[in-house]
Amino acid sequence: MPTSINNSKINNITIIQNAIGASLACELSKIAGSSHPYLAPLAVIICLHATLGESILHGYLKIIGTFLGALATGFIAPYIGSNAWSIGLVVLLGMGMPRLLALSNEVGNHAAISALLILAFHNNGGYTIDRVRDTIIGVFIAILVKWVVGTIMGKVKG
Repeated sequence: MPTSINNSKINNITIIQNAIGASLACELSKIAGSSHPYLAPLAVIICLHATLGESILHGYLKIIGTFLGALATGFIAPYIGSNAWSIGLVVLLGMGMPRLLALSNEVGNHAAISALLILAFHNNGGYTIDRVRDTIIGVFIAILVKWVVGTIMGKVKG
């Protein structure tokens, strides 16, 4: 029974961290000039994990993957259209580049998702730049929120 209560408490804290982090990331993204401020909270939700170390690791992998996805697709999206073949191409590029660089499957997944979304939204005013910048903002906020709450919780316990 104590384990489920303990897990419930951790889950509640994680929910609160995500809510606070998503709000902060959205506002910071708007201040940074994003036309797509929902991307930063998305990065918070993806990168906020049980420990600070896990959040840092997953944030780092998300940034690398997002950058590679933007690199793979950002320059070609305006010229290849959006159809089944171009989707296959950008997913291949997004997942293939990290593979060639001997990076993790997680990086490949983030790269493919970014590549696909950049292909879909490239006509939507600066999406590629917003995608990369807002991912960095979201990862930074996720790590900051995790660190601040961990510091506070550590002081409360100690």
